[in-house]
Amino acid sequence: MRALNVPSSGEAPKVSELSVPEVTDGTVHVKAAGLNWADNGVAAGDDLQDDEALRSVLESARTVAIVGLSTDPGKPSSTIARILIDAGYEVIPVHPTATEILGRKAYPTLAEVPVPVDIVDVFRPPHEAARIAHDAVAIGASTFWLQLGITSDEARTIAEDAGLDFVENTCIGATTVRLGNTAKGTK
Repeated sequence: MRALNVPSSGEAPKVSELSVPEVTDGTVHVKAAGLNWADNGVAAGDDLQDDEALRSVLESARTVAIVGLSTDPGKPSSTIARILIDAGYEVIPVHPTATEILGRKAYPTLAEVPVPVDIVDVFRPPHEAARIAHDAVAIGASTFWLQLGITSDEARTIAEDAGLDFVENTCIGATTVRLGNTAKGTK
């Protein structure tokens, strides 16, 4: 369907290089591979994506499946999940071995999630993105979102060819905070 941002030039930082996001007065701060990144949801040097398109995606969503949500509450994925929960989204953890994360039932795969998913948010290495994109298409998700530090041309092609909105190298939590979004039906 549409890509909602332009990937950064150069190599994106690895997820393992990202610091745990800190939220101060509504601003999300992350340090990644020497970049200081705050509030706007993209790393310094990225072209800003279309905020109206991002706002539309976030406002039309209710459920977000987070593939790779960590069981460690100190990891970035846990912080981002808590931001989404606080904004009213139904967060569904997808983790191969956990049964519960952040007090929510976890599922080993996207295929096992028993409810419709609006956004599939990915905290996994780039080489896994294409497989997860196929899974997102198979469950009927409307948006495929790769977190800050994750890009994949192959995943983009899979998602867009199937009509999904596609976002990469962008933090869904920081974008939610920056745009002041809440889940569909929670305003």
